[in-house]
Amino acid sequence: RAARDEAHRRLMGIFNEIPDKAKVSTIHALCLHALNIPADCLFERGSVKWKFYQTVTHDGLSNQKIKRTLGLYQRMRNDLSYTRVGLDFIRQDEDDDEVITPGINGIMVDRYEEWKLEHGYIDFTSLLERVAAGEGTVQDYDVVIIDEAQDLTVLQWKVMERVYKSAATVYVVGDDDQSVYSFLGADVSMFLDWPCSVVRILDQTHRLPQEILDFSLKLAARIQYRQEKAIHTKIPAHGVIQQAMLGRYLAFNVHPSELYLVRNEYMLHRVQDILSLDGIPYRGKHSPWMRYDVQAIQTIIDWKDRPLSAHDWKAIKKFLPKEVVSLIEGK
Repeated sequence: RAARDEAHRRLMGIFNEIPDKAKVSTIHALCLHALNIPADCLFERGSVKWKFYQTVTHDGLSNQKIKRTLGLYQRMRNDLSYTRVGLDFIRQDEDDDEVITPGINGIMVDRYEEWKLEHGYIDFTSLLERVAAGEGTVQDYDVVIIDEAQDLTVLQWKVMERVYKSAATVYVVGDDDQSVYSFLGADVSMFLDWPCSVVRILDQTHRLPQEILDFSLKLAARIQYRQEKAIHTKIPAHGVIQQAMLGRYLAFNVHPSELYLVRNEYMLHRVQDILSLDGIPYRGKHSPWMRYDVQAIQTIIDWKDRPLSAHDWKAIKKFLPKEVVSLIEGK
């Protein structure tokens, strides 16, 4: 969706409008339109999925168990390599042996499909399955640009085959080093092996300074199957990169400005706990220092060092007695 919005902004910047024959869309939105299904029918929309969770948790199953089962189920449907036999989901391994996938509950999957049918909802994967199978009306295009192609699943590629079947030119754009959705069924090899007549590598980054680029390329070099790239940057090196194991004794607040990158939200919470225990202010999701009242108090503390804006005063006066506010505003 973010990529779609950026493409939309760029088209507006070039043409001051979206040309009549141009369309910018996510794959799921394209499928909704092809099948003529209203967005209100999506299982993933709003609080719909939580209603289903509530019906299942009454049977003693935790939200974590439900989410794990449904996550595995969506992945298996997206990579098209599994077959259901009874309550088991089976795939062929590299030696062509049948392997039963652990951790998936066939009974819960049945409950899930029955609940959607009963309440009139459809999930993202069902949209893809139906369009890939030939349902709905997909518009013909002369030119198709597929962005973020490294994260497409096998099922999504099947949908795109319908979209670009009559196109004269197809651009497939992505970065295999940024493929991070294999847990949802994405297959980066389909991007790397796509039959292109011309391959162009964009060899300059406009985002990363030199030391971060060098560090990230060193990590990317560990990937077994990837497109080799020689990337450079015009942004000069500055700052410090330190790779550390997450622990209680990390040295925080050493430099004037610090950025902490962690692999997942679980580890992020641990870093935030450490910062909070040490009383170190930080910006980020769920930071207590981002609360409006804390920002107002911080503004009061910093008042002596900078001019007071109207926005600052609006935040501060919420915490002052009315007579004090009247006195200050009167002067």
